[in-house]
Amino acid sequence: MVVFMDFKSIIPDVSGWKRIHDHYSKEKIEGMPKISVIIPTCNSGHLLESTIETFISQKNVDKELVIVDADSEDHTTAIIEKYHEHIARVYYVTYENYSLMINKGFSLATGGYVCFLMPGMLYLNQYCLCHIAGLALQDQFPDIVFSGTYLAWPDFSSLKDAIQKPINEINPEYVYFPFNKTWLKRGFLPTAPGSVWFKADYIRNIGGMRYNSRLLRKSLYDLFCRIAADKKARITSTYWSTTYSERLVEKKYLNQKDVLRSLTVTFRHYGFFNVLVWVFRNKPVKFASSFLSRMSSFFRE
Repeated sequence: MVVFMDFKSIIPDVSGWKRIHDHYSKEKIEGMPKISVIIPTCNSGHLLESTIETFISQKNVDKELVIVDADSEDHTTAIIEKYHEHIARVYYVTYENYSLMINKGFSLATGGYVCFLMPGMLYLNQYCLCHIAGLALQDQFPDIVFSGTYLAWPDFSSLKDAIQKPINEINPEYVYFPFNKTWLKRGFLPTAPGSVWFKADYIRNIGGMRYNSRLLRKSLYDLFCRIAADKKARITSTYWSTTYSERLVEKKYLNQKDVLRSLTVTFRHYGFFNVLVWVFRNKPVKFASSFLSRMSSFFRE
């Protein structure tokens, strides 16, 4: 079982990356599961290449890359061709729907654990996947493994600049919450999407993403709520952050409309009272007026 610290007491510790490196860089550990990474993309060629390269950089772990492309019209196809030797499978769909695209990626994956990265998301070092696979092995293959994530480094031009600085000189936004109903009711996902690894059999058995929606957060939030309701689900985590995501990437996939639609999931899983708590505790000014004006159509969706 995981013992969660109070998230306010967690201070991101850059030295943790060095310890991860020192532990896993010596040799490949026998028995670690293969990890499948799915990248759903649509006209994201300007972000896709860096995400593929961060996957390629991962060492001492069995891994595969699956790309699901929604009929991109930019240079995405050229990038896929450039890295074809590193891509296990490419699947093309006719329209952009990240929930369905990720589900398709899950169905194509052959790894014991599956995860997904949105274009533009990066791993923090070359042993992130190895660290997660080792944690899964150590904890006897739980259904879910997740880590903390950094959403921004506003004071530095690049990730490398930040890594070179002592912790008291950087100011990242660090995301790591307990995976339970208490936090989900308040609208808090445990971490960023790219920092969650699902046991392949488990995610397929519970049906993956259920909402036929372009809005990823709604489907992901519903998935987390269903997992939290499963008393048999085994969940473990590490608060060492493994992924990094620019704010611009987060904004592309998470906007006001997305958050408002996520409240329908709160209503269906936890009732109207928790919708009100969610709105007025977390976004009292920004979303209250929008919520009230859309309430009638909101719950008919």
